[in-house]
Amino acid sequence: YWSFGDYLGIGAGAHGKFSSSISNAQSTSPHTGLRIERSSHPRQPRLYMNPDQTGSGPERQSVAPQEHPAEFMLNALRLINGVPEALFEQRTGLALDSIVEPLRKWRELGFMHPTRIALTPRGLLALDTITADFLTD
Repeated sequence: YWSFGDYLGIGAGAHGKFSSSISNAQSTSPHTGLRIERSSHPRQPRLYMNPDQTGSGPERQSVAPQEHPAEFMLNALRLINGVPEALFEQRTGLALDSIVEPLRKWRELGFMHPTRIALTPRGLLALDTITADFLTD
């Protein structure tokens, strides 16, 4: 979960994430080769247990490619040791170049590790601000 891997959500109120490869012909963006989908189950146990009767099966939502960097960072930056830079491309389908500016900025300020996607002790104090900097329009 914290390294932005896939996980299965089972049970009332559970959430899951699934990534799948897509061809360039299917892609909505030339920068991604991954489709990321989130799923969530109803919170109420009776709705979860009887989806056919209530029509409340798992809800599915695709994560837009421009949201992949922020979603990745939201998880990875919470790990004390962070993650290797190569994991960004593997888990988001985007080149590391797509986040080079915020990485450079926070590294120069001493808030991020120079060679890993990880926060320094000082950076941990500014986690929300740093994460928000990876949101794209």
